[in-house]
Amino acid sequence: MTMDSDGRIRVERDGDTVRVVIDNPRKANALGSALLEALRTTFESLGAAPPRAVILTGEGERAFAGGADLAELGSLDVESARAFIGKVHAACNAVRRCPAPVIARLRGAALGAGLELAASCDIRVASDGATFGMPEVRFGIPSVVEAALLPRLLGRGRAAWFLLTGRNLDARTALEWGLVERVVPAADLDAEVEVIGEPVSSFTHRFERAPTGTDFAEGVTVISEGACSACHGTIHSVIYDLEQMNKMEEIRDLFIVVGENAEVPDDLPNTPLIMGTCLRKYEDKGCFVEGCPPNNDKMRAAISEICGI
Repeated sequence: MTMDSDGRIRVERDGDTVRVVIDNPRKANALGSALLEALRTTFESLGAAPPRAVILTGEGERAFAGGADLAELGSLDVESARAFIGKVHAACNAVRRCPAPVIARLRGAALGAGLELAASCDIRVASDGATFGMPEVRFGIPSVVEAALLPRLLGRGRAAWFLLTGRNLDARTALEWGLVERVVPAADLDAEVEVIGEPVSSFTHRFERAPTGTDFAEGVTVISEGACSACHGTIHSVIYDLEQMNKMEEIRDLFIVVGENAEVPDDLPNTPLIMGTCLRKYEDKGCFVEGCPPNNDKMRAAISEICGI
């Protein structure tokens, strides 16, 4: 447990899964400098004994994270503002670089820095009452940190709308736009996170033991070398979707190549799915899907094309 004068980061371990809680409900889990620093060190410390999955959430029903601490923002000058922005980036980057997939459990508001934190996670699961926004732009404060992640999730046009209007999205629109992967009633949120987390932690175990030739699921082999957790999270999410659609039985000899250091073997028995911008040099050797991480829908379409499903 990491303490802060305005809240704390609470860490709970349950077997191979770690739950990281932003515990500052009095301020809607707002993120001040000390809390951002605590969040960064918490995620960096997970590298010493990596779990198989991490769930990131906020305490209470009001917010996942309601943005930056307004009291602190009001006292910033140019130099301290630059330092604060650096702390937001460092915290989000620590989440992105976590050695285990990170699932964002989103209940209530995810605003400003809270939204950027959610975008840094690999998978996002929201309650039907969750809201998302960058309200700071309405007051002349640009979103200059991990907002750069949004075009990968939403597309350039929708990300621009989001960032330039300062309007909030409800959970259903966020799902439609690709900001979150699941929306469920608030009462079912923990159960849904658990349902997703169980196969994620199982698949992560396989990555850890055999990263360059992994039997990821029945009929699926992942050739992974130097892949980030975001790309791993995309594979987890897409395979989970196919399982829910009862499509996995139709998949045979699917090879997925991912990671900046991965190579595409010449003797594969089937056309490989090559994912990630860093592997563009191999695009003529298989079915190539660009992006880091690639879009889930494009991944599913590529798998359907390769496997004829």
